[in-house]
Amino acid sequence: MPVTVGKTYKPIREVEVQYEIDDKKCKECKDRPCLKVCPVDAIHEVPPDNHIEIDEKCIGCILCREACPYDAIKMKTILSEP
Repeated sequence: MPVTVGKTYKPIREVEVQYEIDDKKCKECKDRPCLKVCPVDAIHEVPPDNHIEIDEKCIGCILCREACPYDAIKMKTILSEP
């Protein structure tokens, strides 16, 4: 008789990534490498002062944070309950 091994599956948690941008530090940057590295085009300059905003297309890859020479982008990860 075959032996059956039971498996317990845990529910997948949803992950929400929130970014906080330090506008003072960000305004010092002229090259905007964060715009260039975003794979989903989720980062935009917003007129009239051309501050940076990250929209809902963000996939949480953190490439923008890593590319920022002024350490102006901070990330907060929120996990949903299982």
